[in-house]
Amino acid sequence: MALPANYINARVIYRSPQKSVGINVLWFFLSGEPVDPVAAAETIAQNIASGLALLVPDVLTLESFLVGVQVSLTTGGGTYVAFSTTSLVPGAVDADELPSYCAVLMQKRTGAPGRQGRGRWFFPFVPETLANEGVLNAPALAAYALVASAYFTQYSGGGVDADPAHYSPFDDTLYAITSVNTTNVLATQRRRRLRQTY
Repeated sequence: MALPANYINARVIYRSPQKSVGINVLWFFLSGEPVDPVAAAETIAQNIASGLALLVPDVLTLESFLVGVQVSLTTGGGTYVAFSTTSLVPGAVDADELPSYCAVLMQKRTGAPGRQGRGRWFFPFVPETLANEGVLNAPALAAYALVASAYFTQYSGGGVDADPAHYSPFDDTLYAITSVNTTNVLATQRRRRLRQTY
């Protein structure tokens, strides 16, 4: 199998107080080929960033930021790259961060069987007040679930729709995401090292 003719790869970029960078990669099917791919890429990048800007303050510390969203839109005519124009969005949680090896696990599911039908995101830079002994409290879990829902949302721009997808490196194709589950137990670097995530 192979990637479809029209799709999007989006990189959601976060930065921590230590100037380290965390990236969550999103994939989308495109409903067609936009007349103006550059304008479509710019609009979709901005729409993703604007939605996240309302949510990430609740899951980042005062010194951490949503930097922005970089979209690579691929059609039969080539790949077009755009970056959201949203300014740096700071967190609103007045706390220190947990060590960098801690992250919130968001699990993706599709209708495909086996490993190619599953994926995960690791949301970085967890404020220490949102978890106790490696377990998120209930309000924090709800806040992260909203972020996961924003990752699992249809976006539009340039006359086309972008529907959330999971990229499988096992067969180099995209599968429609059917559900996303945010877990309350934090993932650690030891667990995350077991496999690369998409």
